[in-house]
Amino acid sequence: MVSLLEAGHDDVTVIPVSRLDRESNRSESDVVASLKRNGYLMMALEIFTQTLDRIKYGILNGSLSLPIKISEITKQINKGY
Repeated sequence: MVSLLEAGHDDVTVIPVSRLDRESNRSESDVVASLKRNGYLMMALEIFTQTLDRIKYGILNGSLSLPIKISEITKQINKGY
């Protein structure tokens, strides 16, 4: 899983959920639910990669600029579905 930090942060963190669930002795679904409650946006690595590709393309063709708001990232994710 990949997690994008909540609005106001400018960091992206790759979180191996399987490691977190082992370390915390909780189920994967509990770990994911906890991260989401804390404002993290969770997605599979494939969706994350596709989203970054779309954002990079948008920046290169001038339709997007840095910094990108979390709402724009969410919009790019939704385009993939």
